[in-house]
Amino acid sequence: MKRYLPSIIIALICALMMTKIIFDQYDDKENIKTIFNSETIVYLLRVGIFSSMESMEKNCLNLNYYIYSIQDDKYYVYVGITENIENYNKIASYFKTLGYDNYRTEINIKNDAFIEILRQYDLLLKETTDNKIIDTICSHVLSKYEELVMVEN
Repeated sequence: MKRYLPSIIIALICALMMTKIIFDQYDDKENIKTIFNSETIVYLLRVGIFSSMESMEKNCLNLNYYIYSIQDDKYYVYVGITENIENYNKIASYFKTLGYDNYRTEINIKNDAFIEILRQYDLLLKETTDNKIIDTICSHVLSKYEELVMVEN
């Protein structure tokens, strides 16, 4: 029995050290990210801020589809949403040719269904340069945003 005692002590010390190393990896739980329901940063393309509903509708007559939000009694009009900054620049160029100055707004979205759809449309948007397709993609994305995200809020 005495000849096994050093081996047992060394095995216990190794087990304790390995246990400490494993538990130390999980001490900082703030760095652990969840896979589902995480927030994703997306870029919204805003084409204007208006003081009244009438002014907004008058200035957005040439737009096929847009959404708006009301903040501090102002109407913020958005015409595109993307997760990819290169796609944002493509959308911004398109609306610039229509005569709309645009501004980038970044928001966090915590809706996995919408993010998955947005990523699919971003793939399509990345591959096209056709303005009609860009406009159609923007309209579909905004529609899905209204359906999936705006209803939550």
